[in-house]
This record gives sequence, structure tokens and C-alpha cells, in this order.
Amino acid sequence: MRERIPLILYLILLIALAVVSNIHEDVFLYTLFFTVLLYLPVSFLYLLYTKSVLRIYQELEGRRLYKNKAEKYTLMIKNEGPMTIGGINFRVRDGITIFADDIIRESYELLPREGREIRTDIYLKYAGSYEAGITEIVLQDILGIIRFRYHIPAPMRVQVMPAVTGMADRALEQMLASMSNGRKITTNVKGEEIMGCDVRSYVPGDPVKQIHWKNYARSGELLIRLPESPDTQMQTILLIPEPMDYSLSSIERRDRFIEYAVSIANYYAKRKKPASFMIGEDSKNGFLVEDYESFHRFYLEITKEMKSTGFHNNTKNQARLILREKDNTLCLNVNH
Repeated sequence: MRERIPLILYLILLIALAVVSNIHEDVFLYTLFFTVLLYLPVSFLYLLYTKSVLRIYQELEGRRLYKNKAEKYTLMIKNEGPMTIGGINFRVRDGITIFADDIIRESYELLPREGREIRTDIYLKYAGSYEAGITEIVLQDILGIIRFRYHIPAPMRVQVMPAVTGMADRALEQMLASMSNGRKITTNVKGEEIMGCDVRSYVPGDPVKQIHWKNYARSGELLIRLPESPDTQMQTILLIPEPMDYSLSSIERRDRFIEYAVSIANYYAKRKKPASFMIGEDSKNGFLVEDYESFHRFYLEITKEMKSTGFHNNTKNQARLILREKDNTLCLNVNH
């Protein structure tokens, strides 16, 4: 209602001038009436002009961004036209981007061909891939009667790294204990790695000696033979993402999902236990995490947009852990 007050006052003034000018038939009153009458169409054209000559650019100093960490941010605005433009305001998505300086409350004005550079710190609240920074431009006339609000032509898309925590440790220990219950544990006294019949797709960085060369010669597909011993057999963690509509709720959900997945990977890296991470129920691609080097590769890739391509099942008759983004639940599933 508050936004309509200028328009209501304008209409009252216009009606009053129309009545008074007709009663007194004064040239000055007629001139004033037509001046007020033309204000709206002239302002509308002026805002269209402002939109056509305004340029906005956004830059981040760091190439790798981290959740809730101050990042150097630069906003550049420029007037490429021969006339002064003003009434320029910027908007961000609530709950996603926070600026150290309150640059979005200010209304900007630019002289002909003038450019302005604004530097501040930016905080990104969620891990994942999404649009951040200034997302919308609001243009308005002097009286605030007409407003244009539009999405910026080239939004700043970011990939924000998650925090590394131990949030999954307790749940993982319970899951792994459940997987061991009722199963005979065997170990290789000599510490040698015995290759079994189970295989998975090759991941860059895998040991060459574990490649199934006979299968490669026969089919041309690179597969890795998995250890036979349950103690050394690689665990499979299936990550099931949900479709993203980039609403605030889906960004929050993806943030929790990524942070939990990274926590699981960190659990295996700390203990130097190999684990294969698959994204989607039929995915043929995955990540091998067995130490901090492989964990770092996983950490850098997990923030990219996930696509539910499904899970390629090379783990028959083996229990696997499943993390669902839908409810952020870690559960145990056994294939038969």
C-alpha cells in the first residue's frame, strides 16, 4: 500500500488541476495540468532509455569461494548514453547473498558516460552452484510512481565450497557396524590385496595394476577389479540428488546434502579407507576417495551441479550406503 501512495497523490493532483483549470480557464493552470499529465509517459520513456544505456558488471577476486567466508567483490556500473540517468537501485536474493556494506539501499545516479566502481566484501550462505550477488535492477522515476524491475542480463553464477565437518561420523559408524553384524570377518595375514570378481568403472588416479585388462581387450571398457576381502573391500556410497529449481528451499537443501556428502568422504579419507562415491542411480561415473589427495578432488567436484543420471550397479551382493537429498537421510541398502 505504501508503494501506491505516490500514484494516489499524483492522481489527486491531476484531477484537482483538471477541475480548477476548467473553472478558472487560466493559461498557467492549463500549462500546469498538461505538464502533470505528460509526466507519466515522459517518465516511462526515460526509464526505457535508462535501461538501454545502463551497464552492470560483477567480479569476484577469488576463483574458489567458500561458504560464509568474506570474498572480495566488485560492482561496476556505467552510463553509456549522452544523458544523465538516475533512480537506479539493486536487489539481491534474500537469504543467499550478504554484503559487508549496504550497497543495495542506495539509489544511484550517473552522469553522461560516467562509470562507477563499488568494492566491498560478499558472504555466500550456501554451498553449491547458484546465482549470487546483484540479481535484479530496479529503475524508478523521481516521484516513485513507475518502477521497472528486471533480472540482470548476465547474472553472476558461483560455485561455493562446503564446510568440512564431522557431522556424518556418528551415523556412519552405526551404519558400518550394521553392515558387519552377522558377517564373518576375514583378513589377509600377509597384507596382500586379493582381487575378487566385483568391478567398477575406472576413475582417473586408480592404480594401473587393478585394471581389468582382459575385459578392456575384449570390450574396450576400463574397469577396476575390487578387493575380495570384506575388510579391504571398497564401500560404495550412493548419492541421490533431487532436481533443482534454484528456489531458496532447494538451494538450502542442496547445501545440506553437499555438506553431508563431504563429511562422509572426509570420514573415509581420515581413516585411509577406500570408498567409491556414485551420483545418481544409474551413473557410470564416480569418485574414489581413499586418502586426502583423492578427497580433495572429490571436494572440488561435488559442488558442481549434480544430475540424476542413475547408478551403474557393479556392486552385486554387496551392502551400500545411500544418502538421499530428499530428506538428507543416510541409510543402508543391500543388493541381492
